[in-house]
Amino acid sequence: GLICSRCNKSYALSMRSDICIQKQKCYHGYFLWIFLIGISVSQAFCLMFQNELLYFYSIFWTICQYLKVAMLKLIKFKRKSSVEQIRPKQDIKLIMKTKLKALLDFPISDIWMMVVYHLQDISLLHNVPIGTEFRSFLHQTKSQVQKIAQLSIISFENICLFNASAITKLALSMFNVPCICFIYFFVWASSKITKNMGCNFNLGFISAHLVYGILMLAIYAQQKVASTAFTLISCVPVLDQLRLHIDGEILCWQPWQINIFMLIFLIIAPVPFVFLLGPAMLDKNLISAKQFLFALLFPVPFLLHWIILLKVNTMSKNTGVKTENGHAVLSEQPSIKVKTESVATILGELTSAYDHKYSKYFCWVGIIEIRRLVLVLVDKFIANEISRYSMLLFTLSMALVFELLFKPYKYSFVYFVNILCFLCQEGVVTINCFIIAFSFMNNMYKRFEFPTETIFTLRYVEDILSTWVPFCILILSLCLKLAKRLLICLKCQGRHVL
Repeated sequence: GLICSRCNKSYALSMRSDICIQKQKCYHGYFLWIFLIGISVSQAFCLMFQNELLYFYSIFWTICQYLKVAMLKLIKFKRKSSVEQIRPKQDIKLIMKTKLKALLDFPISDIWMMVVYHLQDISLLHNVPIGTEFRSFLHQTKSQVQKIAQLSIISFENICLFNASAITKLALSMFNVPCICFIYFFVWASSKITKNMGCNFNLGFISAHLVYGILMLAIYAQQKVASTAFTLISCVPVLDQLRLHIDGEILCWQPWQINIFMLIFLIIAPVPFVFLLGPAMLDKNLISAKQFLFALLFPVPFLLHWIILLKVNTMSKNTGVKTENGHAVLSEQPSIKVKTESVATILGELTSAYDHKYSKYFCWVGIIEIRRLVLVLVDKFIANEISRYSMLLFTLSMALVFELLFKPYKYSFVYFVNILCFLCQEGVVTINCFIIAFSFMNNMYKRFEFPTETIFTLRYVEDILSTWVPFCILILSLCLKLAKRLLICLKCQGRHVL
């Protein structure tokens, strides 16, 4: 087994779990690197074309058109006049204003983001079963679904690391993030080379999808990078010495840990504030899309520059001073030229789901990222389980109250899904608090024995709340959007159709 995050000489550490298996049954070496690069390439292109993958139901629109033509040929009806065959535009507007249309009018990408946020957060809220071996199908599937949402590498049990520790495994689990960044740089460089060579190629299409992929990578990988960095500096006292929590043989505050601490302070922690301030400034043309994307890599200097810009812009509006002859004072008509397609891609993803009365000043995605960063801090640095879960429950409750007070979402169905995810997360934390409390009573009082079947039942409920309820909501959303497509398809043309 795994002792102090090390395996015996004849065993190797599995990439999928904390299990040591025999080296003879392992795949390693070149196969491991080919596997990691293949996973990274597939994730990179899935992020770039996420919208196309989500809106797959638009295929049914084309199918519906062919079916409608076929039905028109089979059904015999009398044509009274050409005016009666086509509905007037007023009838279409009346259909669009119905309550059913209002219910179906939400972007599926926003529901997807809510589910991804939930699956990433839920990995911080559940605990390893105490004293029991919980290997149900729901539990195993839940762990794989959560890895997909976290951009983690889904591995097999027999893919191993020879002579490696938990730190090496943790570093390899982050391999896909820099690899995806390199792929995006390669795509950008290739597009520039083809443009200079004069090739007729749709560079606007590549540029928009590349910006979208970088944005999705920053959103999806933020919590994973923060959790990994905090894990590498999380220490526990062992025999009057501070040692690394995941590897008890390593003393804390090595030079590489100090570098990670500086990385957290300068890059990881300020990134949520880039999402908080950047979209509003991008909408006002105070910054460009390129500046916003570079701010995701080097947030501190850009944030300081943005604060100065906001201060100068506020002073210019209060005093009525306008910019003339290229002076540094900002005016209501900015001089920065932006790429409309890139800006529309960023603003469409970050602000389209939220109320405009908030997006004028800040972006709600930044508040979500700050809340998720607080969850990571609580999970990594509060060692006592009762205190940790109590603090997690308090943080989620405060965030839920915040959401109920401000109601930032534009679409009612997206707001409903968000509240449901909050309730599921609080239910998962409550279940873990019960299990830990019962285990504590069982250790303190030998006569008290909590039945294992009850723990299994609670674990099943936890799996349903953590994974399957949001997954069913996502499937329901896709079905509703498909129903909307079919409804428009059947109603948009003649009264006699079907």
